This record gives sequence, C-alpha cells and structure tokens, in this order.
Amino acid sequence: MDGDIADLPNDVFALKAALTVERAKLREVVAERDAGAAELAVARAKASEDLALIAHQKLRIAKLEHQLYGPHSERSARLIDQLRCSSRSWKPPPPKRSWLRKAP
Repeated sequence: MDGDIADLPNDVFALKAALTVERAKLREVVAERDAGAAELAVARAKASEDLALIAHQKLRIAKLEHQLYGPHSERSARLIDQLRCSSRSWKPPPPKRSWLRKAP
C-alpha cells in the first residue's frame, strides 16, 4: 500500500486486512535480510579461516626450510635482500672529465 491516505478504505476490517498483508511483506523482507546477513557472516568466517590456514602453512614452510637449510641460508637471504634494496637506491657517480679541465 504505497498510495495516499485517501486511497485507504474506511472499513475497519479492510484496514486490518491491509495491515496484515503489509506485516507479512515486512516479515518476508526481514527474513531475506537476515538470511543475507547470515550468508555474509559465513563467507567472512570462511575467508578468515582461509587466511589463518595460509598463515599456518607459511609458518610450516619457514620452519621446514630452517630445518633443511639452517640459519646460514636465512642470513644469506637477508644479505641478498639488503643488497637488492641498496642497489635500487644506488646511483653511479658522475664521470670524471679530467680532459675538460684546462691545464695550468
């Protein structure tokens, strides 16, 4: 009943019937909203579970690599990463142009 107040019936029984219909529609909409919210909660929980599993697997891999290669490889990897970082910011010095200078 989206109409104007003038469109409403004057009969009390007709008004009660219209109110009952509108309440039923409202219950359906609320039920759909609640079902959607529940589905969203389940999806979020699943995503969180997946992220936790990924983090756990990464930790297991790191522990196994540590067992397999030991701390020396980790140090080497850190040094390589440091070299990569420093090489990105390194700029060569300007070339020396001694031939441009005038002889005294």
